[in-house]
Amino acid sequence: MRACGLVPSSRLLVREVIPAPPDVSAALHPGAREAVILVQRPRFADTVPATSYLQYALCRDVLQADLELGSLYALL
Repeated sequence: MRACGLVPSSRLLVREVIPAPPDVSAALHPGAREAVILVQRPRFADTVPATSYLQYALCRDVLQADLELGSLYALL
């Protein structure tokens, strides 16, 4: 979107700490059922919310970040 001169934006739907679902746990840390941060936010170019699972121990700053105006990827 930036390459086309547009400003991407989001609306935060969900940001919470949850136990990792089994498939996410297997992908992020096999054998452990650690906490993850669930982030769901629709991108205004799409109609389906983008869902991200982030390791809680590594990404705690996401819980305080402005995810509607800022870039999740830039934060990470």
